[in-house]
Amino acid sequence: MEDLGFFNEREAECFEREDTLSQSDLEKLNVDENMPEMERAEKLLKTGLDKQKISILNSLPKILASNNSKTNLSVMLDCMKGVWQKYESEMNADPAVLLELFKGLASLACATVDGKVLSYPVVTFHEEYAEQLEACRTEKKNAVFLLSDEQVAKLLVPFALDIIAEIQQKDYAEEASLAVIALLPRIGTSLKKTQMMALCQDTDAEVRKCMCIQLDGLARAVGEEHACSELLPELLELLQDEEEQVKQTAFLTLVSLIDFFPAKDRVKLIIPEFVSMAESLPDYLVPSLTEQFGHLVTKLSALNHLGNDIGQALLQSYAKLCSHEELEIRQFCAYNFPAIVKAFGTTYASTLMDDLLAKLASDPNEEVRHSIAAGIHEVAVLLGQQRALRYLRTLVLNLMNDESPLVQGMAISRSPQLLSAMINPNDEEQKVFRL
Repeated sequence: MEDLGFFNEREAECFEREDTLSQSDLEKLNVDENMPEMERAEKLLKTGLDKQKISILNSLPKILASNNSKTNLSVMLDCMKGVWQKYESEMNADPAVLLELFKGLASLACATVDGKVLSYPVVTFHEEYAEQLEACRTEKKNAVFLLSDEQVAKLLVPFALDIIAEIQQKDYAEEASLAVIALLPRIGTSLKKTQMMALCQDTDAEVRKCMCIQLDGLARAVGEEHACSELLPELLELLQDEEEQVKQTAFLTLVSLIDFFPAKDRVKLIIPEFVSMAESLPDYLVPSLTEQFGHLVTKLSALNHLGNDIGQALLQSYAKLCSHEELEIRQFCAYNFPAIVKAFGTTYASTLMDDLLAKLASDPNEEVRHSIAAGIHEVAVLLGQQRALRYLRTLVLNLMNDESPLVQGMAISRSPQLLSAMINPNDEEQKVFRL
């Protein structure tokens, strides 16, 4: 009996019953059992069924590890390009094939000579990506890769970037761009930055948005010097993009990278943009800005950039958001309140406690009050015992007696931490509060 051409058990287990396939499909299943592995892989990528293609793409690192040569790599990449062109042009194409193609590119960059695929970072913002990138670099220090850095840079990167540039089904644009993220630990400064920058100016907003996300990882991969001279100007330009989704993504990327860039660039180029956004509060940016407000101001505080003018501008913006008509915005404000207190310290204690906290703690919506109750113990610790007792005593009691059982229960659950932060057990006068 002829070999059906499965490369692993996973494909065999999930394959359709033979009685549900057409005669032409059944013919595609038949592969000569004596056919060499590379020849079989090439045939199935060109003429096989979707699940056969998926199986081959999933097994590429092992296939090439067993047949390691420049010629075989070239053959497989040509087949992958053929798969891409065929499925990109078909409106009813199985998305699983394209997704496996994108994963295949990432896997090849991270595959060792024995076919094992090492971990690679996934797309994310903030320090989490930097940590993933460092972990990947550590894991790869002693690895012997299937492909050289030069092969990754000259063969895989252009393919990945071409896919993103040419993709027509924009639902796949972000998935395709993840392949670029996986390549970054291998290519560093050898990346074709010119091509990457060109994609940031693509006529399609979805592509610009996806590439904007990648600027976070790219900046960390190429280092501060290249990032400042080549990536930062592009990122600042994307902040002024004509499409709101691109501007939102550029803002998130800039928040993530603010502590990556040197002080002179932060002061001259980046912080003025944040202040301008905070003062104008454009509608398209309000949700993202409010959600990231705590993260932004704590970063600026740690970098000693919350001076009088900057601090006042940001605090005034936060105060406006606390009274926003949209519930989601006020919820973000309540969630971020401990971070606001941490960033501004006791300098604005009266404004924060007597005005903003009181406003949020008495919000007409119980979800906002619940968020305040959930983080009130953190505020108490940040204020210190005397200020916490002064500013929070009445407010905490009100939360514990809130009309909403949800708010009341949350406030009561925080009482052990609150008592620890607010009460000196040796002070007789404070025992009244405990009772």
